[in-house]
Amino acid sequence: MTGPLYHRTLVLADETTAAMIRATVAREGWQAYYACGAGYKEKVQLVWEVSGEGENITTVTYYEEHWNGLRCVAACGRSEAEVEEIAQILAADLPVLDENAVLASLLDDSTKDREVMDGLRAVASFHHLGSLLGAEPGPLDPRVTPALERALAHPHRQVRLAALIAANQLWKLWPELREPVIARKGLEVEHDYFVDAVIKMARSK
Repeated sequence: MTGPLYHRTLVLADETTAAMIRATVAREGWQAYYACGAGYKEKVQLVWEVSGEGENITTVTYYEEHWNGLRCVAACGRSEAEVEEIAQILAADLPVLDENAVLASLLDDSTKDREVMDGLRAVASFHHLGSLLGAEPGPLDPRVTPALERALAHPHRQVRLAALIAANQLWKLWPELREPVIARKGLEVEHDYFVDAVIKMARSK
């Protein structure tokens, strides 16, 4: 069987531990497939084989980028139904974030700066690992664009930087998300180099 590669990524809550993940893996009988530990540049990536073989393998991946705190697990495979089933198993066992709640918080004026930054990282994380695994992106949630626009215009420079970094991860899946960044030309002063780089990139395509 060949066909599109599906994925479901779950962004882990802070209280989720490696021991919790390994307990689920052991109970389900998933077999170790690949492991890469953290280094100066390397990301933590642990992969377990669930079923199949060759191009039709279904996997569970734990992924961590220690430089920005991104931590997530993803089910990935050719069967959308199997991927969803595995995602449900993981979500039932592990404390994870809810994407709808995260997006709602990014559109809420009462959300604190630190929570906005964490939310932007989470939104990118829900989709970034899937792109690294080679899965096809689904449709863009219409709330993502206004959430980015709000964060890109935020008075706190670190929130704006977090929005730029999130946009950078997301436009690899949805190129139209370059537009809110390009629209900041002449408005963004402290991170103008980032905006200029995006404009140059867009013109070269």
